[in-house]
Amino acid sequence: MRRRISWSHLGWLVWIIGLTLLVWVLRRIPLADIHTIFSGLHVEQLGLLAGLNAAILGLFAVRWWLLLRGLDHPVPFSAVLGYRLAAFGINYFTPGPQFGGEPLQVALLSRRQRVPAANATASVALDKLLELAVNLGFLASGLALILSLGLISELTQPHLIGLVLVLLALPVGYLALLFLGRQPLSAGLARLPQRFAAAAPIQKLVTFVYASEGRVSAFCRAKPQVFLQASLLSLLGWLLMILEFWLTMVFLGMPVPLLHTFVVMTAARLAFLAPTPGGLGALEAALVLAVAALGFPPAAGFSLALLIRGRDLLVGLIGLIAVGQFASGRRKQPAEDLMV
Repeated sequence: MRRRISWSHLGWLVWIIGLTLLVWVLRRIPLADIHTIFSGLHVEQLGLLAGLNAAILGLFAVRWWLLLRGLDHPVPFSAVLGYRLAAFGINYFTPGPQFGGEPLQVALLSRRQRVPAANATASVALDKLLELAVNLGFLASGLALILSLGLISELTQPHLIGLVLVLLALPVGYLALLFLGRQPLSAGLARLPQRFAAAAPIQKLVTFVYASEGRVSAFCRAKPQVFLQASLLSLLGWLLMILEFWLTMVFLGMPVPLLHTFVVMTAARLAFLAPTPGGLGALEAALVLAVAALGFPPAAGFSLALLIRGRDLLVGLIGLIAVGQFASGRRKQPAEDLMV
């Protein structure tokens, strides 16, 4: 009961922090300026941004679909897209740095598509590793650019850049070890003290991790061309994300070069690492700070945050609706869904 109460209090605390930060930012921005900026938007501009975002979501779903096919599990693309949207809905509304929906992806694959749990975990792990490697590579490059331009002093602290570089090295180094046939997680669990390793839950965990990690390593070594294709899809998705971000800034009256777009986008991505749900408050503050460093009014940065927030809320709500539909389907057909 104490643990339940403490987690409940922690959840309320992060929401309060996010809302407080949001109110603090909003009080410093004239609402009339925000209205003026949004009144300049046209329907066709919003349609173009929506189309680009749909293409980005589709590309990342194709990446996971491709990895599943490489693992000899040709899951229908419509199912893969639905599962990714469901995971995004969980991730977006969960406090923390955009994690939490991955176990749902594994469960949906296992229960609805009859993919063995180890293979389902391997596909999600590969997809997430590629996403992390590209995301952290983007952040490291963006911070290096900010440092070279000297635009935002708060983001140029050496320890922050060093932390991002270390984080970048983790997924890249892990992937390199997998290509060499190593299984770092399994090796680490094998070194647990005997009094822990003897416990039945730990033994099950070790067996599961060993099977999943072995499948990932075998896939990387046996099908490097599929891994390369998935990596290229990740890069293409990020190029489209940069284009979408740049167009959003231009449509909101901030015609900046792509390098400056890179700077503002880095600030936004860092904000999503905040412990508040969806980077609540942190995203708004980061974008106001970033665009102000480029010479634009704070209202422009807040308008940019509102547009991003509205887009992500819409996709997140669609994801939560998908979660509800999948849960309802599982209740209606328990015997079929639980077969693995």
